[in-house]
Amino acid sequence: MQCIHFTATPWQPAPIAVANSQHSKPVGGLWASPVASAWGWADWCRDQDFRLERLAVGIQLEVSLDRAIVIDSREDLGQLDWAGDYPDWESMAGRGVDVVYLTLDGLRSTASPMLGIREQLYGWDCESLVVLNLRAIGETR
Repeated sequence: MQCIHFTATPWQPAPIAVANSQHSKPVGGLWASPVASAWGWADWCRDQDFRLERLAVGIQLEVSLDRAIVIDSREDLGQLDWAGDYPDWESMAGRGVDVVYLTLDGLRSTASPMLGIREQLYGWDCESLVVLNLRAIGETR
């Protein structure tokens, strides 16, 4: 899948560190959005006037979804490992999950803070993916 990772400075491939947090997102990981997304990271940043300087460099990545968890609905959250009430990112990376990809449909069904804690990915603001293992990244431009 063609994706784009935005950064304020040029990015060089390096091992990806991931740690659990008391939130629906990991500490670390490499974040990107599909190039063809109708509502990706750059769209959200522009809409919210959020850290626009970090859109300065866009790195196109070919990301393999061969070892991915794809969240396309609330029911797909059952594929995630959990540590208490939060996703267990360390466990997923350790068992070979390379990517967690939240589709636009997945965003629409999981983005409400009114849902139960294990029924939502509140704070994921757009169609996006987090790369947990560098082996998921192929060609970069």
